[in-house]
Amino acid sequence: MEATLFYFLKVNVALVLFYAFYRLLFTRDTFFGIRRALLNLFWILAFAYPFLDNITWMVSEPHPVLEAAVQNYVAWLPEVIVQSEGNRELFAWPLWVMLYGGVTGLLFLRFAIQLGGILHLAFTSTPSEIDGVRVRLLSTPSGPFSFFGWIFIHPEAHSEKELAEILIHEATHAREGHSWDILLSELITCLCWANPFVWLLKREVRYNLEYLADASVLRAGCDGKTYQYHLLGLAYHKAAATLYTHFNVVPLKNRIRMMNKQPSQRIGIAKLFLLFPLLACLLLLSNCKPSNKQAADADGRISVSAFVTDDQGPVVGANVIIKGTAEGTLTDLDGRFTLSAPENGTLLIAFPDYKPKEIAVEDIQQEMKIKLDPEQTPAVSVTPDGKTSIEEEVFTVVEEQPEFPGGTKALLNYLSKNIKYPTIAQENGIQGRVVLSFIVRKDGSVSDIEIVRGVDPVLDQEAVRVVKAMPKWKPGKQKGVVVNVKYVLPVMFRLQ
Repeated sequence: MEATLFYFLKVNVALVLFYAFYRLLFTRDTFFGIRRALLNLFWILAFAYPFLDNITWMVSEPHPVLEAAVQNYVAWLPEVIVQSEGNRELFAWPLWVMLYGGVTGLLFLRFAIQLGGILHLAFTSTPSEIDGVRVRLLSTPSGPFSFFGWIFIHPEAHSEKELAEILIHEATHAREGHSWDILLSELITCLCWANPFVWLLKREVRYNLEYLADASVLRAGCDGKTYQYHLLGLAYHKAAATLYTHFNVVPLKNRIRMMNKQPSQRIGIAKLFLLFPLLACLLLLSNCKPSNKQAADADGRISVSAFVTDDQGPVVGANVIIKGTAEGTLTDLDGRFTLSAPENGTLLIAFPDYKPKEIAVEDIQQEMKIKLDPEQTPAVSVTPDGKTSIEEEVFTVVEEQPEFPGGTKALLNYLSKNIKYPTIAQENGIQGRVVLSFIVRKDGSVSDIEIVRGVDPVLDQEAVRVVKAMPKWKPGKQKGVVVNVKYVLPVMFRLQ
């Protein structure tokens, strides 16, 4: 939720800066085509630039490819939940999320109704052709407008000269696809409705599209003064700003001012280069993170959160222990852990086949990545007769994963039917998540069952008992060769 909120904040800050950039530098120019491209680019950049903080700008040194590559994260099986009785948990969204989502939903509903109304009008109006231009005839004398390739008009409400100008104007909207600009700005306004600068940007999009169409009319040879008088004659028509491009949707004062304005000099295009410093500022903003500093509680503890990784990606199931205690946790499927620890304490991070790593709590920044280095020394086993040998490699991810007889659904069914909530644990109110690991051998048997994280001996033993009783699996394969594969199984014992 926090990451989504921060992303949304970045988007809206960018839209504010883009609007200020546009108003200061381009609203007095006649570069209408450039202005259109710039406005559409603003929408795209605002939603895209926050993702740039996830790009790796520094190229890491290449690592040699090992012949027998071992994946450095453990495959987790689906969690099994064992309950004493049926239990349901209610999840409540924050009130502000529900309020914002409600308004957003209403705006999208209005958008859909408007779109449906235009489509209904398109299929119920009479198609015709005027001066070689395809139009849809309106039954009432409402203002002319267009939507994509449809031009809606009531010919009887206009003189012949007015009609010619209107057709040039609306044909420009249809030919150049101005409706795409309007739809994009409307959708973003529905999503970011709380930001007033989004509404202002949407207004600028509409204004500029009308300036483009007016310029087409003048280039077609129509008299500018006469065209402006015709616009004044249409001023009484109601021009609601909906999804279509309305002939009279923009205030006439702005349109007439732009038509009478001298064309801007080409050198003015150089102002576009000022966009690059603005984008640089946004890239710096995209790398900003919420403040990590937090005050310790009454017991001198703070909450820390980070990711444990290796050269391949997240390390799943790594032990994160507060040094000198039995307190700790495991990393999740993203390699992430969250732990309450003493402010002056030290965390010990360990995982099989990796070098343990210690890090001071005060040095951990929220959501930082802590990299583990693999052990270089191979494991050696000693037999009763004194012979030594290198232990067989155990994979965690292979090309063909081991499979429980009948698949994952059958595995979950087996576990849910065979794991019983110990009565003594229920009576003593003991609950929690037991995490255990095991290896599926080449012959399909299950071995090396270990408790990675226990809750209580009674619950731990019950989880181990059921795993020991598993039937043989279909073994996994790597490059067509049967291999040993390690799994982690979380079992949640939950009281009502």
